[in-house]
Amino acid sequence: MFTLENVSIGGSIVYVIKYNHFPIEDFFHILHPVEHARLQTFSSEKRRMEYVATRILKETIFPDTLIQYNKEGAPFIENAAHISVSHCKGASAIAVCTDHMIGLDIEPMSNKAQRLQSKFINSDESCFLNTGDALAMTRAWSCKESLLKLARRKGLIFKRDLLIESVIEHDQFLCSIHTDAQKKYVNLTSKVVDNIIITINHTDLYSR
Repeated sequence: MFTLENVSIGGSIVYVIKYNHFPIEDFFHILHPVEHARLQTFSSEKRRMEYVATRILKETIFPDTLIQYNKEGAPFIENAAHISVSHCKGASAIAVCTDHMIGLDIEPMSNKAQRLQSKFINSDESCFLNTGDALAMTRAWSCKESLLKLARRKGLIFKRDLLIESVIEHDQFLCSIHTDAQKKYVNLTSKVVDNIIITINHTDLYSR
């Protein structure tokens, strides 16, 4: 029913749970009352399954704890390391880092990002990214989703505010986040693990 896997990227560990359809009611007993109430607000079966799968995974890492959310919507567990949460069809993931804030994104392998590249890739980025390759575009989309979580700001525009500056290696990227008059840099790693792209920052945000 479930497959668990750990992936080390930089100073972070990404815990991944993969699943097929499962009866979520079999796991109601592990949910905190707050989590159970939250679950009832989801009408989509897919979203409900993602939510429960993430809590099953959380219990293997931080038993008897509660994922909470700050005012920016970023998840945290009280008195624990930095965490970031992501999910896609059939998988959920929680990243943990003791050193710095993290932004995790997971994406399934597909050609969707390649088809929609004009919505998130600007003209400068298209000069050095392989816009004709589905993997490259899915990695680029995943990088920008990771940057959005790191920015912890709403209203940012992917093509203007969340930028890929250069490809350091085939799976490492120098990126930047633009908010107000500030520009912060960060290095991301984007790995392919069993047909899932896992993207997370392996440095803290920094100025240049």
